[in-house]
Amino acid sequence: MAGCSLFTLVAAHATTLDTELKNRSWMATQERWPCNYHGELTQQRTLSGGSLTITSTGRFWHDCKRGLIWSTSTPVVDARVYTNAGNDVLLSRRGDARALDSLADRYMGSLLRSVFAGRHDALAADFSVGEVTSDGVELLPRDPRVAAQIRSLTLGGDAEQAWVTMEPVDTAGDHVHIVLDSFSADDGSRAACEAWITTPENACDALRSPLRYLERDSN
Repeated sequence: MAGCSLFTLVAAHATTLDTELKNRSWMATQERWPCNYHGELTQQRTLSGGSLTITSTGRFWHDCKRGLIWSTSTPVVDARVYTNAGNDVLLSRRGDARALDSLADRYMGSLLRSVFAGRHDALAADFSVGEVTSDGVELLPRDPRVAAQIRSLTLGGDAEQAWVTMEPVDTAGDHVHIVLDSFSADDGSRAACEAWITTPENACDALRSPLRYLERDSN
């Protein structure tokens, strides 16, 4: 998607999340984007106390009709399948499935679906605006259960990449920084998905038929 800026930062400061995201992110032009796109991801998780940073790499696949696949290849191979219906699945390297149904899992699934689909209205319902800087827009969770664990999320980026930073409430908690880049449009076909998301090999099938995998998990 050459020329498309996921987070085009501008100088103007606004007071609402809706206005900030429209001004500063790809969400303002989402309707002109192709329905389906994919890219690469890098996630850095700094463990409590800053004693160790774990870097994960992988790929993502977004289908605006079905949802999102978040696949990591190092150091752990797995895939998180976030469907638009909320039937979210974690697949191991071997393709074994379990439901992503904890509060944290449901929250992350909702957040990523809103971010990747460009739904600033959904984000505005879940977050208020904190500090606005050249680095991005700080989002403060409205849900007190989430706010008890996560102090803020910051969305930022430029024409080449986007990033999300999560700050914990407890200074001893984990700090997470995610970078997304190498964006490209695709035709949304199963063949295209399977050519991009190669591990676990059943991730694309799980995005299309998540209930089949959730039924296996419950048996």
